[in-house]
Amino acid sequence: MPRKGENIYKRKDGRWEGRYIKSRNDKKAVYGYVYAKTYSEVKKKLNSKRAEIFLEESNSLKISLKDASFLNISNLWLISIKSSVKESTWIKYRNTLNIQILPRIGMKNISVIDYETIFRMCNEMLQPKGCTNEGLTSKTVSDALTIVKAIIKYADRMKFITDRTALDVSVKLTTSKLRVVIVSLARAGIPIGILLKRYLQNKYDICINHYAISIIRGRGIDKNAVNYILERHNPKMIQFVDGWIGKGAILTQLREALKDYPELDSEIAVVSDPANLTRLCGTHEDILIPSACLNATVTGLISRTFLREDIIGEHEFHGAAYYSELSEEDLSEQFLNYIERYFNYTVSTKTTHMDQSFNGMDVVKKIAFEYLVDDINYIKPGIGEATRVLLRRIPWKIIVNPDYSDTEELNHVYQLAEEKGMGFNRGNDELMNVGSLPLWMSLGCQQADFCIAPCPEAKAVKPAIRFLVLFQPDESNRFIGEAPSLDQPERLRELRESGP
Repeated sequence: MPRKGENIYKRKDGRWEGRYIKSRNDKKAVYGYVYAKTYSEVKKKLNSKRAEIFLEESNSLKISLKDASFLNISNLWLISIKSSVKESTWIKYRNTLNIQILPRIGMKNISVIDYETIFRMCNEMLQPKGCTNEGLTSKTVSDALTIVKAIIKYADRMKFITDRTALDVSVKLTTSKLRVVIVSLARAGIPIGILLKRYLQNKYDICINHYAISIIRGRGIDKNAVNYILERHNPKMIQFVDGWIGKGAILTQLREALKDYPELDSEIAVVSDPANLTRLCGTHEDILIPSACLNATVTGLISRTFLREDIIGEHEFHGAAYYSELSEEDLSEQFLNYIERYFNYTVSTKTTHMDQSFNGMDVVKKIAFEYLVDDINYIKPGIGEATRVLLRRIPWKIIVNPDYSDTEELNHVYQLAEEKGMGFNRGNDELMNVGSLPLWMSLGCQQADFCIAPCPEAKAVKPAIRFLVLFQPDESNRFIGEAPSLDQPERLRELRESGP
């Protein structure tokens, strides 16, 4: 059976017809035809005719060693392969030569084309240029390199002097870069998002856009920021990121807020999920994440986000406080760099197991009922949340699982409690365990943890603040600078009028 591109057809009268190019007039092909009773016979006749034409053209292109330019050798090579490749393939080879290869090395003698020559040619083809500031794809350059090597091998067979080191050049094929968008929940998710960005870029060589976005309990997500991101990115490539999940309050808030954005996936990725509420976590163990207690000193000196109508306009982003007075204590970049030193790029991906028999919110509600706490927001489960409360406030009770009260992971908690003159309550086993596993214990190694219920009247003490409107790390993974303070009304008014 004829193959596509052979120019062999079966006529209505039962004979087979083969078509070949006899010559060209003003770049237009002049065809000749051969006929036979069978496909195999017409193919032999067609190859014979093409061979005759090749000999005629070869005799007219006798090349001396002195005139053995890459251009002349490539013309001979094109003639030699015309009968053995599909016409469409031959035209592709000719066009690649004329557009990509000959303008660069066509006038060079074949004998001086070596490794360095071909390497520079490939590198030049890959370099960004033009109005799009993009080079040729690695696949295009690799295809051109294949043609160059075929011509050099042909010249070698034809007894021309060649430098075979040119055959050692190779082009690494790369796929189009995947564009991923990480959206960190401010502020705990910010260092996690930056570290994820660095890891993914280093391991998979993919493009990462990273934003930080405000979500406030009881107020919802920053919709101006969501709209800003959706105007610039494919929603299917957006992944929300946070540091950890305690009882799941922010996750519940996120899912509620994203009901207005059905195109977005509300599944959140975190480092630690002892509440057992997401599949996308590093671990379901309850671990102390440094950014949980170091706060602003590792998140660019910014506070938790806020939304005040007297400062932030209807079309502006949520705000955050910037603690410029702590600039000498800023460890944000050191924190990220230190963790990056321990990245393991050879580790295999594994799925974390979720125990469907319990979740963090169920445990919190059970504790609230036992201790007569009306508002579950006053209950802070997990080692990270408990540490944060002890650093900022005076809690009402500290409840420790009696089976794990001596674990060294709680030493810093005991120290903080001692500094504030507090004691501990030992929870009973029935209360502290759900589904045979306590919420604040490691699902793997049974790590101890505790729960804190702060007094309702406890107040957090905040330093003096300046306000930020745009909340997003810039290209260097650092943070946006200071915005006008409250004692600069003119600059605040200009900022508000200019929009996000």
